[in-house]
Amino acid sequence: MSFQQVLNEVNVIKTAGNAYVVTSRYSQKTTEEFLLIDLSNQGDIHFYNAKDLGKKCEQYNCYQLALFTHGVSSVFVKMINKYCDAMLLNARMDMMTMQGYNYFIEMGEQDLHEGYSIWVPSLRKRMTQHKLFMYDPTF
Repeated sequence: MSFQQVLNEVNVIKTAGNAYVVTSRYSQKTTEEFLLIDLSNQGDIHFYNAKDLGKKCEQYNCYQLALFTHGVSSVFVKMINKYCDAMLLNARMDMMTMQGYNYFIEMGEQDLHEGYSIWVPSLRKRMTQHKLFMYDPTF
């Protein structure tokens, strides 16, 4: 998948190299800023990268982080969540659409009943594929 697909779903506030301070394109509040980092040009991300990424979150005063990556170690996942709320977007999977909503698949295992964990930018939510399938905007 192209990182541009992710950028098309956000408003960029600041840029520094491969890091972007962004809000969802659909958000009305600037308080919903998060740090988006493109790591798709690197191999698997390991635990020692977590502290550096945590410092980057502090630097930009963002405690939500979205990483666009091809892979991470299991230890990295535990470590990064000590610093910020991390969402790991799977760079190997294309953006998909269901019920008229674009979504991105997060890194991790697929659940037999719920499907993958996903990020739905227009809803500003993380959920499972099954929950998106069942989503009723009138509630």
